[in-house]
Amino acid sequence: MLQTACAEAASWNSRHSVSVNLSPAQFKDQDLAAQVAFTLAGAGLQPGRLELEVTEIVLIGDADQALATLRALKSQGVKIALDDFGTGYSSLSYLRRFPFDRLKIDRSFVAELGVNDEAGSIVRCVIAMAQSLRLAVTAEGVETAGQLAMLRTMRCGHLQGFLLGRPALRPRCPAKRNLNSWRLESKQRPGALPLDPAGAYRPQTPFTRLSRGATHDAPGLFPITSQSG
Repeated sequence: MLQTACAEAASWNSRHSVSVNLSPAQFKDQDLAAQVAFTLAGAGLQPGRLELEVTEIVLIGDADQALATLRALKSQGVKIALDDFGTGYSSLSYLRRFPFDRLKIDRSFVAELGVNDEAGSIVRCVIAMAQSLRLAVTAEGVETAGQLAMLRTMRCGHLQGFLLGRPALRPRCPAKRNLNSWRLESKQRPGALPLDPAGAYRPQTPFTRLSRGATHDAPGLFPITSQSG
């Protein structure tokens, strides 16, 4: 799947990147970093355009080996995202010890925005914490305009969910999609992270997905999904 993802992304405009979920079994493979380097070279994809998503379950157990694997991937220039943040143990020590580039807020919290005040407080705190740590942050499972409005107010930089786009087997989208009214804009204060008005949908299947989000020059969503097996 990684090979397919990288080969597909290499054909896109260089402004776009691809995210791939790693299963616990894949992450435990001691040859993972070498396989990723080989795949990137074969596809001709710049390492910085690949983001690998892991869940905290891969960090439990042999933390030293997990750290070594993440550092080996980061040394290549690959980006690392902690998926489903807020579920499981979600130890804050992970953020201090492991070299993540992005936090992805679990959809269970997003689903309760506007319904549960505690969920809203948690999402707001996670966004603020990620920004203070200079981490990108994505809210998963955005399905209503109300959720979108709240996340926009909270200044969440990256959104993902059915409201923004649904999966497709192959690219079937225009060069630009008119979502300007949803675009996240702000006057950046010194030291603030730039907002990334992009979207991507993560299908709930055991397979990884390819997704590319838009940039400031092309606001909108370009979802791509690939399944096998």
